[in-house]
Amino acid sequence: MAKITLMNNDSRIFCGLYESVLYNSDTDYYLAQTLGGSLGDEVDYDFNEFTKVAGEACVNSLEDELYSHDVITNMDYAGMSSPRYYNYDTDRVLIGVDYNFIALVKYCRHTNKDKFNQYLKNNYTSYDGFVSFVENSVERFFSKDWFNSHKNIAVQVMLEFYLTSEIDMDAHLQNMYEACQEWLICNAELKQAE
Repeated sequence: MAKITLMNNDSRIFCGLYESVLYNSDTDYYLAQTLGGSLGDEVDYDFNEFTKVAGEACVNSLEDELYSHDVITNMDYAGMSSPRYYNYDTDRVLIGVDYNFIALVKYCRHTNKDKFNQYLKNNYTSYDGFVSFVENSVERFFSKDWFNSHKNIAVQVMLEFYLTSEIDMDAHLQNMYEACQEWLICNAELKQAE
């Protein structure tokens, strides 16, 4: 077994907390209404704790939705990475992943070769404004020179492909949303407008 800390690049794994389904500019308004408030009332809660809850909800949902544990044997919430400015990036969840390296390579290189090849082309082909440092074909991705010199990146790419292929992403998003909403409703305090 091998272990890595995965930081999601695919927003289907974690969509972030800036104007997303999980948290947006209307969240506090709807939360105040749910708690029985009226127009102008505010809500108060620990946003840092909410961030942790959202990240944990992501990891718990991934584990719940993952039906086979041949490739990934365990996942743990390892933290959150939030950008200083949201102009070009969003929050990313850090996931401690225990995985079977041989099974992961077999899954991507042999069992799902065509699908993985298309995933690489779709996500890692350079275009105007984006320069990819990941090879965008299965043959070049698994070439000895590139794969061995970029093994950490390669494992992260393969793990994201595996997760997005094996998990119902709509159910995953719904699970995260419900966990976040439940926490907000249970932990927010209504502050009446004066």
